[in-house]
Amino acid sequence: MNGHGGHRPGAGRPKGSKDPHTLEKQEYELQLRARIACDVDAYYDALKQAATGVTHMMAKDKDGTWKEVTDPAVMARRLNSDESFYRLTARNPDVRALINLFDRLCGSATQQSQVQVESQVTLKDLIIGSWKSDGDDH
Repeated sequence: MNGHGGHRPGAGRPKGSKDPHTLEKQEYELQLRARIACDVDAYYDALKQAATGVTHMMAKDKDGTWKEVTDPAVMARRLNSDESFYRLTARNPDVRALINLFDRLCGSATQQSQVQVESQVTLKDLIIGSWKSDGDDH
């Protein structure tokens, strides 16, 4: 034997220590989590809006500039008037965002699979098969 390979005392990384790349990755993850945590309410609001869809109403002001209308009473008044200086834009609900929201709230839904196995193997075949695979030639 040439004395190379195998276990050698004192070789390798000490037990429990982490690779420098792993430590760097963990530090970046902590920094990212801290940045996201600062704006988490805004992210959840955006996710909710994406899940439910968004409708905007824009109306021309007296000076001719487009302004967003958010007051329901003003929206109704503008829509019911004979004036045609409003526009509506909409973004359809995003089903993936809705699923994401419910998964966060309720946990991911479990998926069940049904499998049907047909076999003609008997208990005797299993016992004989395992006996033959032990390497005995009886």
